Amino acid sequence: MVTVLDGDTLRLADEDVRLVGVNTPEMNYGKSKKPEPYAVESTQFVKTFVSENRVFLEKAGWDKYQRRLGQIWVALKGDLFLLSEYLLKNGYAFQVFESESRYVSCLRQAEIQARDAKKGVWGALEFWLNVDRGGFVLWSGRLNRVTKSKRYSWLSFSDQRVVRVPNQWFEQLGVKRDLQGEFLEVRGWAVRREKTRFEPYMLPLKSPQIFLEN
Repeated sequence: MVTVLDGDTLRLADEDVRLVGVNTPEMNYGKSKKPEPYAVESTQFVKTFVSENRVFLEKAGWDKYQRRLGQIWVALKGDLFLLSEYLLKNGYAFQVFESESRYVSCLRQAEIQARDAKKGVWGALEFWLNVDRGGFVLWSGRLNRVTKSKRYSWLSFSDQRVVRVPNQWFEQLGVKRDLQGEFLEVRGWAVRREKTRFEPYMLPLKSPQIFLEN
């Protein structure tokens, strides 16, 4: 028995499974907010895709909410299809680099197809580019300031947005430390910092993979 909770979360039997490597728009169940753009469509896409088809779970650990992480394979027309890949191809998800996955390259190519065609979320990017919100965001632009502390480098797009990067990543990847003036695109979960003299929205990067995509 498969129950689709939203585009990237399914319940298999009595276990919630969060897809690895993708993030779909939020349905915002139980909140005063409306669903995010393409949240309804991504949820319905998954319901249709898994309906009356056998699914197989490839396990990949647990997240902080005690949800099972993994990939869902769908048996269709005598073959197996990776659900995350099909979400990306149809513009119903963003690729995220929150954990190691052997499907990074595959998912990357799927997203590029949808982005080039401006499918789904790629035709509604204003919502995720909005600087006045937390949650999942996609920020891009030239860095106007780079500052460093003992553990982190702080990459500022403006007075509103800053990205926090562990200093050790620069050495691991051979990325130059002086990025001021460089164009950068990042994605992830931004948090609002209350009562601070610094930028009110901060995005702590979870994986160095993002540097390999710029």
